Amino acid sequence: MSTQKASKLMTIIIPCYNIEPYIRPCLHAIMEQNIIDRCQVLCIDDGCTDGTTKHLERYAKKNPNVITILDKRNKYGVKNSGVSLARNYGLDNATGQTVMFVDGDDLIGGRPEALHLTDRYYLENFYDSLMTNPDTAMVVGSMDYVTRNGKELIPTRRFDNLNSQLKQIQKQGDPKYDKSLDFLDYRISSCNTLYRTDIINKTNPTLNLRFVPNMMYFEDANFVMQYAFRAIEEKYPYILRPTDTPAWYLYRSRPHSAMHKLSNHSESDMRRLERTKKRLEYYAYLLQECETHFGISSRIYNIAAHRYANKTAADIEKYSREAYESEYDTMLDTFIPTECRHGCNHHDCNQCGYQYKLKYMCSKLLARTK
Repeated sequence: MSTQKASKLMTIIIPCYNIEPYIRPCLHAIMEQNIIDRCQVLCIDDGCTDGTTKHLERYAKKNPNVITILDKRNKYGVKNSGVSLARNYGLDNATGQTVMFVDGDDLIGGRPEALHLTDRYYLENFYDSLMTNPDTAMVVGSMDYVTRNGKELIPTRRFDNLNSQLKQIQKQGDPKYDKSLDFLDYRISSCNTLYRTDIINKTNPTLNLRFVPNMMYFEDANFVMQYAFRAIEEKYPYILRPTDTPAWYLYRSRPHSAMHKLSNHSESDMRRLERTKKRLEYYAYLLQECETHFGISSRIYNIAAHRYANKTAADIEKYSREAYESEYDTMLDTFIPTECRHGCNHHDCNQCGYQYKLKYMCSKLLARTK
């Protein structure tokens, strides 16, 4: 494990694009934190055309030692090129020992019992939890949804279940990687998590971990999983732990957010096709890494394989259109090999691992979509 020193305790990276109604409460909650003077806040202006930039400039002027505005157009020559490039720009300029991603329309330090109040120890809780556990690669907090105005919780059981699982992992003191990877795969978000900068940024820049540019789908899951496998390779006994004290991140549900657009039915068929393709890419990577590190008999390998098959089959079954039938066929052929690497005739030698599983899933997918 690296002992690289940094000038700040934490770097907080906030991509910003036309979030004028939300950026002020977001930054207010961050500036309320009791350790904020020892943090670096990077606000990446992604070519905002509303009043977002003016709010960023006001906060930066009042807090010049904490907040820095990075204009992504100066870096890439384009505007509104997506959250992945914005986060990468932030990582390029990170000086903190640790890194946290915050979406500019969300709130950190939420208090579900009193939404008008902010937990001033949110960042310190994350930092202390990670620093007191040098065997742990990342720390994860709790997450909940709030309404667009941020004044009412939106009931959801998903994060309650995830938090219960994570607490159970902590209670058992179980460092087994498969439980942590299962949790991360199901959780998806890269926010509300504190990462070690020296796992992300290396002395050799070609080895730096970054988000995939222009990846509109699964960019969070892809980054988090790559970070997790890198932590395994660097011999961290634990991939993740929960914060020592509950720390809440409030995800704002709003109709114009990127995630909302992914979940409604106004997308074009081609965007649905792209989402399915990215899901295939993500799970193909996940399965390959699981096979390499744990083998095809491992619990996490089989969980990922079944989740991959079920989700992809459901996508294809739900979104396929006759006009795009050939595109789906090509996509499946790309990710699901037709030949066993051991030369067996029936793909049943039980030594094929990754390709064998994909062949099995291919038959299931085709059976469900015909």
